[in-house]
Amino acid sequence: MVRKPSAPISKGAANGVAERVQTTAQLRSLARHCGELFGLELYGVDCIETPTGLVVIEVNDFPNYSAVPEASEKLADYVSRKIGQRGLA
Repeated sequence: MVRKPSAPISKGAANGVAERVQTTAQLRSLARHCGELFGLELYGVDCIETPTGLVVIEVNDFPNYSAVPEASEKLADYVSRKIGQRGLA
């Protein structure tokens, strides 16, 4: 999981730096539920923490993987596996 400040919430955060943070079971469950609802395998979920809990504000079907270590390699591996499963290799 990556946390990046949002300009509307954090003044002057439009150029905020993304940072990796620990993924909780609640966040993981919320993200997987969003993926299932929209039929996505690779995606990003933007959410905010409110006094009453997490709120999803956006689901990205073409997300930015900034601050995710080895994202390019992991994405390439994923695509290779999918191609192999479909017999396209």
